[in-house]
Amino acid sequence: MFNQIDLRKLAEISGPERAFVSLYLATPESLNGLKPRIDTLRAMLAETPEELEHFEENMKLAGKWVSEHTWTSDAVALFVCWALDFVEAYPLTTPGPDYIWVDSSPYIRPLAELQDEYENFVVVAADNTASRVFFVTSAKADEDSRIKGDIKNHVKKGGWSQKRYQRRRGNELMHYSKEIVDVLTEMEQKEKFDRLFLVGSQETMTELEAALTPSLSAKLAGKQNVDFSAGDDQIFEAAFDMFTTAEREAEAKL
Repeated sequence: MFNQIDLRKLAEISGPERAFVSLYLATPESLNGLKPRIDTLRAMLAETPEELEHFEENMKLAGKWVSEHTWTSDAVALFVCWALDFVEAYPLTTPGPDYIWVDSSPYIRPLAELQDEYENFVVVAADNTASRVFFVTSAKADEDSRIKGDIKNHVKKGGWSQKRYQRRRGNELMHYSKEIVDVLTEMEQKEKFDRLFLVGSQETMTELEAALTPSLSAKLAGKQNVDFSAGDDQIFEAAFDMFTTAEREAEAKL
């Protein structure tokens, strides 16, 4: 995921003048599609034999990488420097235009723009039966955890039996919510995310919101009732709608 790429580390890498080739490829065929641009760069570098040598060797390395690696993502950012024996590739879940850049260091501006556009966030889909926690990065959701609920629905009883039942049920909801918060706290320590969204039943979301730690509460950016019987599409539609709304509100404050 490009959110996990260390841009600072890449920015610190430097080689001889025009010794780096940076490639942004949407498909395995993209390198062939860039041939006119590659030929133009080759002609521009022809007057400087050393730089042309770097370029030719870099293109060999790039071609070798593309031919030998299985394409496991929608796109890739590939940085090569023959002079430094450097070849690094990063999968991108969001393809952009095919691009080639020659410089003394990796060209990371497209990566920085992608990271700004797609920030990490977490979605908790919770009702009284079970909860799922999704970590969303690069506009792609991966299920991180499942927490079993098994909280019984309201049952009409009378007198003390009703009070005992309500108290027991309230305790079960509280412990269930704390389990979810424990998962979120552990995730917060391992991953960077700025927003948290809750979807599911109103009762569970209310209890869960009350159990959030101060740092998680500060990240809560939206909640919405969702009927899980309609499938996961409802979950992600609600989550991405809330994320878009939160993004627009944040931009309006700038």
